[in-house]
Amino acid sequence: MASISGTSKAFLAGRNEEGGDGAEDEAAAAAEVATEGSGAAAEPTSDPGTPAADTAAGASEGEALAIVHDYFAALGGSLAAQMALGYRYLHGYGVVSDCDKALPYYELAANQAVASFRAASGRYPGQIMLPPAEPVKARLSELGSPSGGRRSSKETDNEVVQYYEAAAIAGDPTGRAAAALQLGNLYLHGGRGLRQDPAAAAKMYERAAAGGDTTAMGILGTMKYGGVGFVPSASVAAQYWRRGEKDEDPASMCGMGLLYLDGVPEALPPIEQDRVKAISLLEKSGKKGYMEGLYQLGMLHLENADVASKRAKQEEADRLEEKKAKRARELEVKRRQQNRRIQRQRQGNDGGSAGSEGEQIFREGDEVDPRSGRTIVQLEASAEVEVDAEGNEVPGEVPLTKEEEKRKEKEKKELRQSAGQEMQKALQYLSTAAQHGHLLALHQVGVMYSTGQGVARSCPTAVHAFKTISERSPHATSVLASALELWRSNDHEGARLLYAHGAELGLEIAQSNAAWLLERAHLHDSANLPAFMVKAGQKIVNYVWRAVEGAGNGDGGDGGDGEGAVGAEGGEG
Repeated sequence: MASISGTSKAFLAGRNEEGGDGAEDEAAAAAEVATEGSGAAAEPTSDPGTPAADTAAGASEGEALAIVHDYFAALGGSLAAQMALGYRYLHGYGVVSDCDKALPYYELAANQAVASFRAASGRYPGQIMLPPAEPVKARLSELGSPSGGRRSSKETDNEVVQYYEAAAIAGDPTGRAAAALQLGNLYLHGGRGLRQDPAAAAKMYERAAAGGDTTAMGILGTMKYGGVGFVPSASVAAQYWRRGEKDEDPASMCGMGLLYLDGVPEALPPIEQDRVKAISLLEKSGKKGYMEGLYQLGMLHLENADVASKRAKQEEADRLEEKKAKRARELEVKRRQQNRRIQRQRQGNDGGSAGSEGEQIFREGDEVDPRSGRTIVQLEASAEVEVDAEGNEVPGEVPLTKEEEKRKEKEKKELRQSAGQEMQKALQYLSTAAQHGHLLALHQVGVMYSTGQGVARSCPTAVHAFKTISERSPHATSVLASALELWRSNDHEGARLLYAHGAELGLEIAQSNAAWLLERAHLHDSANLPAFMVKAGQKIVNYVWRAVEGAGNGDGGDGGDGEGAVGAEGGEG
């Protein structure tokens, strides 16, 4: 399940509490500020974090209204609006720059992206396929022109695919298997002009596995386990993973490690649960550079840390409960002692005899018990027995000895240390996987830095992680893919509009391509335009280029190309 930090929970809770008439008042207040234009800054009319409070003084009327619309769209779950507002708050475009206000928007967008990644992986508890990476990296200034000049990338892609298709049919068995593997990777992840098609990928991987390719066996096992292109089956996945494990295929070792965690009794032969063997296989997989193996190890250590932390908290809660119970017993003893003194005093005042009820009460409280050699009051205070209203002994809690208290304190300390050590191991594995493109690992790292879980809280680091993930979401990727396709079809105006939309979401590659297209259009049309339009056009071009430079590709660059996805390590060679 995708995690959500306390920041976003508080954000959503705060917004939900503003429902009904409050939401309408907030909308009216925000719209009022928006229509004030770029005059003097108005007094805040709503709580911090809303457009009415954060709209910058210099924002134009149109920009202020756009922020208001994005705000309510973001509350309604629009990933695009969440990204747009996150980017505005991160860099201060139209609002006051504030990392902590950008964080919940980017986290909510990242959570939606992660949900789509997990849905694409079926039952598999990791990352199998991501949206195509090619549109995210396609910089138009570096590609061949779609109309004349040097050869276009589309022509090159067609030739590469045709080569693999021919090689998968002809040639020696090893060459056919290798070509089929490459085609499988292209169909699974998309690329070279091929759209993602898990079913077509599965056929290519099966052809490669039949030719003895162990990498294909590992990927097939993962797809069959998750039900991507197949009916999900752990026992069938085990058949492929066992074959790949013999040749130390990292994906197969990772898969077998996952099977040993829970056991697969229906497999032939059955796989018994063996946590030690599972961790050993995952570690071997990680050492071979398989990022999914490192991610699974990180999540295991995170689970261990959570268990140890909960046990330590429970121990602390039990200790406090024991203190409260002991204090309550002490107060009860004092109350009974006081009642006895009062009754003895009353008996004395009434001139009662030695055999009276008052003396009997005195004897019940102060007389030595023949079994223990202590008075009833002493027994009550030690909590070995309690005395009910009739003076009958009731078994109580036996207090801990000093040795037992020391032992429990030591156990609690060891639990806290264990939780800290497990958290550090988890962060180490997850960070390594995240740096090599594993987006689920990057998301977990973002949650840890957002909440300060096992590491010092860092808003910039958390925002960087969530921004990178959201930029690989299906929506962001489809915008870039459609823009690239329009450009390749010579529809430069359509491409420019879509890249402009991507630029508003904070996508650096979209900003760069939009600026490049604007600049080319401006230079091409300037000879036929009035001077004032030429000047205005140049201002727009300069503005977009400044936005590109401001982004600096520093808040969402590394780890986003999908190298951590299944099959990506065995991509085109």
